[in-house]
Amino acid sequence: MSATHHFRPRRLAEQLEQGPTQRPPQPPSPPRRRNPFPAPVPDRPFRAALLYRLETLPYLANLGGPDKEYRLVAECLPTAEGTAVHDVLFLCPPQPRYAGQCDAILQTRCIERQKDLHSGLRTVEKMPARLSPWVECLFVGDYKADYREKVLGPAAVVLMRRATATEPAYLLLLVTEKAYIPKSRPTNAQTARNTLQTVLPQLPEWLKLLPSELE
Repeated sequence: MSATHHFRPRRLAEQLEQGPTQRPPQPPSPPRRRNPFPAPVPDRPFRAALLYRLETLPYLANLGGPDKEYRLVAECLPTAEGTAVHDVLFLCPPQPRYAGQCDAILQTRCIERQKDLHSGLRTVEKMPARLSPWVECLFVGDYKADYREKVLGPAAVVLMRRATATEPAYLLLLVTEKAYIPKSRPTNAQTARNTLQTVLPQLPEWLKLLPSELE
C-alpha cells in the first residue's frame, strides 16, 4: 500500500478534530431595488422619482375626505444618496393657520407630534389639456428632512390623478435638483412645468407599475 493511501485518512481525521473551516466575513449585500427601472433615465437629473398608489377606497376619496393615504409602489429612477424615501405619505387639506399659504399638505404619519416630512404644496395652473389621461393635478413644494430648517430644500413636484373607471389613482413625487424658492410662486411653477415635460415621455411606462386594484 502506498504512502498516499495512509496520508488521506490521517488528513481527514485532523480536519474533523479542528472543526469546520471558518469562512472570511462577507461584505454586506447592496439593498435590493424595489423594482427594475422601467424606462430610461431622463437627461435632467432628479434626486428621486417615487410612485405611490392611493390606499383610500376610491368611493371615499371621491367624497373629498380630509386625508388621503398613499403607499409607495416603486422607485422609478435611482434615488440619490441622502434623499429620504417614505413608504407612506398623506395628502391633507391645509390647516387654518396655513390658509392662503398653500393648497395642500404632504406629510408622513405624525408620531409623538413629530413628522419626518411636512411640506406645503401649491397648485400649478395652465397645464395642457392633452395631459389629462395621465395627469390631473400638478403641485410644487419643498422636500427636506426637517421642514423647520432654515436652509432651502429641493423643489418637489407632485403629479396626481384620481381613480377612473379603468385606471387607479396615483401620486408621483419628483424631487428635483433645483431649490425651492419661497415667495417666488412663478419660478416654482415654471420648475414644475419643466419637470412635467421632462418626465412625460416616461410617465405612461411608469404608471404600468400600478396595481389595478387595492391589494
